[in-house]
Amino acid sequence: MNKLQEEIVDILCSKTSVKERLFFRILVVYKFAQIASMMRANITFAGSKNIPVNVYALNLAESGFSKGRSLGILEDEIFKKFREKFTYDVFRLVSEDELIKEAAFLSGKFGTDPADQLIQVKKQYNACSKFQFAFPLSTIEGLRSLRLRYALAGVGSTCMEADEIGSVLTNQSMLESLGLGLEIYDMGKGKSKLTKTDSAPEMTKGVPSNMLLFGAPVKLLDGADTEKALIDLLDTGYARRLLFGYIKNFTTEVELTPEERYDQLISKKTDTELTLLSDYFESLADVSQHNKELTVSKDVSIKLLAYEKSCQSRANDFREHETLKKAETIHRYWKALKIAGAYAWVQGRDEILEQDIDDAIELVEESGEAFAGILSREQTYVRLAKYIADVGRKITQVELVENLPFYKGSEGSKKELMNLAIAYGHNNGIVIKKTYSDGIEFISGSKLEPTDLDKLIVSYSEDITTGFVPKLGLWSKMHQLTKKTGLHYCNHHFKDGYRNSENALHKFNCVMLDVDSGLNIETCKSLLAEYTFLISTTKRHTEANNRYRILLPMTHSIELPPDEYKQFMKNIFEWLPFSSDEQTSDIARKWESFNGEHFYNDGILFPCMDFIPSTKKQHDMKTKLESFGSLDALQRWFALNIGDGSRNNMMHRYAMTLLDKGLSSDDIRYNLEDLNSKLEKPLSMVEVESTVVKSVIREEYKRQLAVKD
Repeated sequence: MNKLQEEIVDILCSKTSVKERLFFRILVVYKFAQIASMMRANITFAGSKNIPVNVYALNLAESGFSKGRSLGILEDEIFKKFREKFTYDVFRLVSEDELIKEAAFLSGKFGTDPADQLIQVKKQYNACSKFQFAFPLSTIEGLRSLRLRYALAGVGSTCMEADEIGSVLTNQSMLESLGLGLEIYDMGKGKSKLTKTDSAPEMTKGVPSNMLLFGAPVKLLDGADTEKALIDLLDTGYARRLLFGYIKNFTTEVELTPEERYDQLISKKTDTELTLLSDYFESLADVSQHNKELTVSKDVSIKLLAYEKSCQSRANDFREHETLKKAETIHRYWKALKIAGAYAWVQGRDEILEQDIDDAIELVEESGEAFAGILSREQTYVRLAKYIADVGRKITQVELVENLPFYKGSEGSKKELMNLAIAYGHNNGIVIKKTYSDGIEFISGSKLEPTDLDKLIVSYSEDITTGFVPKLGLWSKMHQLTKKTGLHYCNHHFKDGYRNSENALHKFNCVMLDVDSGLNIETCKSLLAEYTFLISTTKRHTEANNRYRILLPMTHSIELPPDEYKQFMKNIFEWLPFSSDEQTSDIARKWESFNGEHFYNDGILFPCMDFIPSTKKQHDMKTKLESFGSLDALQRWFALNIGDGSRNNMMHRYAMTLLDKGLSSDDIRYNLEDLNSKLEKPLSMVEVESTVVKSVIREEYKRQLAVKD
């Protein structure tokens, strides 16, 4: 990075106690370009002349970043002397000389008296907007008038510095000024307009233009009209013109003690550096530096053109819809040229060196990364989902409208946004619930924590009620809990170790089921084959009548009060393909350990989000189950899990499950036909007969032979 720039950035970081440097780099290079363009520094590059040294920048940082303070340090302690000397010395001297030259030119062109012509030129000049080193906002007429003054003066540049750009971007005057800014960025020349004041000098001579748009990203990227206006501006040409700073999160210096921080703030070394810098920049406000031409050698030009080629090559790799990224990348070389010119001018040189190009490219590339960050900002539905989860309580539609600037528009658009937020939450561990009371819709949400299999929530005691010890158990050793004689265990923790519903802590991450219907363990394993589970037999288990418990670790840890936990478990019971003891829906349910057999299975974790009450995902699951109302539980299970690529395999598993239950091949054939006929996309019965039924008959014959042996 440019040495002088970084020296100033070091001071800003020290003064503000902020570590992130990009925002400050953008500010500093803007100030470099501002003073260079005020003095009408221009570049001659590869056959093109009079390229103005100027910078447009969009510099965003969160509230508290010291945006205003850092700009104040630059203006009041580093560049103030330049501004004063330029305003009261250079601008006055140069403009007086340029007005005389303009009058002489017009006198010769139209054959008028030089003295009379000078009076007319001064009259036109004095009718223009007064000199302003920088301005926050302007009407289009005021901006054109100021540009005319600078065109007649032959010195100065327009510098629009808009703070909290998100608050003013949609202002009509701002949009009109930004529209003109598109025209005047490259060469300082705008298209001719029919106005009351003759603006021919502005059109022919050109006036450099600088722009600093800064503020908090939350106000600009609001997901509503302001953000749309920004994207429109980027799309119409500002993507290629702007330097970008984007500090989403920042850190402050905390390593210093208060005493060290105090010493840092009053450091004489820093004061000395500020004085030296201020004096140095004041020295640049000299008529001898006016209208300086900055040349670029052939070798340095080739280096910049090689960078242009590299940018074009990278831009070609973007997808068709990534037009903004492409435009910004292609034109990085042009921004780099102008920045390199600013670096050369503030260092008092007449030539842009290779080091200037290297430093400028480094900054432009960092700017490009910031631009990518702006484009990859969180979508409004993501922000909505996270907001609902962060609030931590039930909220109404009114609160959403009042607190979220992007949650606007018609009922249909808000509903669509909410549905997108819910869909995002499904895949990112955020549960959004809707409940109703007195006809009012309440919305609540929570961020779910992915389950760590080394931290399964369990508690145990030798007593059935008291002394329950809270533990985070290892999944691989969970069988030691289920098999240790004399223990009672639960899938919740309890306040003070006392087991009842009132004392149950709501967080859990494992489902526990009792199967005492006699369902064969092997059949159960087949049905749950895709899930991670532990089966542990109970003391009532026999070979003829299987009794066991199933532990299913969940995808996430969730928190449900007793009534919602009961409904959660009920939703699971309705989904299961076999009967399970529904008393396990009690949040304080305990199980007694028994030293029997156990079986582990590795698969996916149990999708608990499908069953959380009052959520869209649970509603969708319930709707699916109801759509298979004519099917029995087992048929429904397989119908739910049959996809286009797994139909034959699932039908085969269904058939083998029926065989395990003791059905004959003829009965199985009938059930297969019945299930297949109710599928949305049934298999051909020829395929069912030639594959599934054929396999069933072979397996049935093998089992009959095994019984005889």
